[in-house]
Amino acid sequence: MFQPPIISDKKIPEVHEISFSEIFNFIKRYSVRSLLVGFIFGLIGYGISYLLPVSFKASTLLLPESGIPSNSLGSLSGLARLSGLTKNESGGALQPELYPVVLQTVPFSLYLLKQSVTDENNRVYKSFEDFLHRDDSKNDTKKKNKKIFPKINSQILSIARDKELDSKRVLSLVTTLYDMKTGIISIEAETSDPLVTAQVVEASRQYLIQYVTNYRTEKTIREVQFLGQRAIEAKKREQNAEFALQSYRDRNRSSFLNVARIEEQRLQSDYTLAQSLYSDIVRRWEEAKIKVKEQQPVIKVLEPSKVPTIKSKPRRLIIALIFSVTGVLFSLTYLLFFKEKSYLLSPSK
Repeated sequence: MFQPPIISDKKIPEVHEISFSEIFNFIKRYSVRSLLVGFIFGLIGYGISYLLPVSFKASTLLLPESGIPSNSLGSLSGLARLSGLTKNESGGALQPELYPVVLQTVPFSLYLLKQSVTDENNRVYKSFEDFLHRDDSKNDTKKKNKKIFPKINSQILSIARDKELDSKRVLSLVTTLYDMKTGIISIEAETSDPLVTAQVVEASRQYLIQYVTNYRTEKTIREVQFLGQRAIEAKKREQNAEFALQSYRDRNRSSFLNVARIEEQRLQSDYTLAQSLYSDIVRRWEEAKIKVKEQQPVIKVLEPSKVPTIKSKPRRLIIALIFSVTGVLFSLTYLLFFKEKSYLLSPSK
């Protein structure tokens, strides 16, 4: 059987719509009070900024070579390389897009931790790690209690937990960016000391250039070392063959036997072969040395690292402004929802 719905006798409070003029009048009415609260909040924020650690930022700009050979074909050279008609000489090179990755690795952080630095008070630290722990009174206790894992393989890093935390901290201090449009690489660092910050940037630049150089020339350097060893062996072989030939000639100076001539011809052939082999290896050795110089990357420093004179953090005026805006909004919100709550729920006229 159908039952009609039960209608409650409770009246739903009517909420009227607030116009822009009413909002403007509300802000105007409490503007002085809100600005006063915002000013007080700004003073509080400015005072809190003095409790925050001070840091300085330094940077350097690098312009690496693009690694793309240019020729008279211009833009057609790219199509030729894609079609396989020409050889892409830059295929094995470390592209500049990967340079920031080099400065975000654990080996780089460990390298940076070992670098000696000097602060603005002319105090010398044996390592950047000592600078990071200069205010750590429990540093000696940590070193005694740290756990060192046994070394398993030269290719596997085994570091203690405190060293790993220092590594992550160092990586957070250094930032490397690559601009795809201009090809410029920027290295930035931020620490609590201006002089140390500049030294960290310079150490990062040197590490990056050395890493790229080793990457580009490592194969050719191994070739130079290999050819150098072969040249020494070939020289000894040449000397032994020459000594054997001259000794045989001294022993058989007055001999007219055909057998003696055959042996002399054989020794002469060995000496000629050894001499030719030594000359060829030395030629290739010299070419490899020249190739090492040719493969060294060209990374031009556009803007060197300089000691910052103005701190980067904390930005006290910005902090005070944020606190002031927060104070004004907090004041208006409080007045609107607590002081003028009945006005929001009043029925529309």
